Amino acid sequence: DTYAVCAALLASFSCSATFVNQDVLAKLDLWPTRICISIQQILIRLCVVGAINAMLVFMLSALYCKSALSRETYNLKVYNRFNAETGGLRQKAFWSMYYTAVAYCCQASLSSFQTFSWEIASIVTIAALLLVGKLVWDAQSIIKSAGMIFLPEEALKAMFDDVLDVETGILTDASDDEGSNKGSGLSNLQQ
Repeated sequence: DTYAVCAALLASFSCSATFVNQDVLAKLDLWPTRICISIQQILIRLCVVGAINAMLVFMLSALYCKSALSRETYNLKVYNRFNAETGGLRQKAFWSMYYTAVAYCCQASLSSFQTFSWEIASIVTIAALLLVGKLVWDAQSIIKSAGMIFLPEEALKAMFDDVLDVETGILTDASDDEGSNKGSGLSNLQQ
């Protein structure tokens, strides 16, 4: 449900952006104003389609998951099969929503050419695109860290069983028969 709401908000943001009439564009200098506004206008339309695509996939998935779980018989089997069969579509919708959000930020930076002279708009656009770069960097870091959430149990077991317990200073090892301590603490590991 959260993904569907986020995608719907993104679609409404995109739809609220200003659409520039072709007659207005034709009166502008070709470079850089007309080209930048034209790119911005293309991005707006791609954002609308991308966000609505993501919203539709997540909305339908949420509705059908609830319907599957509300069945009196085979509810978990139907739910699990539906999730398995539509997992790829939901993943594509996630990336559609993500790239749509990035494109929306890029079009917002280019919209400065509608408001300012090209000199000022160029500075504002470059500054805004640097912020978009920081946004993408941060988002990719979060997405990379979240990858562990979707790992199978075996991979998580391998990841977390051979770790140093910082609070106690003891290295635990899953291959140890008792799962007990190896070494007598952090001071032994540092030697």
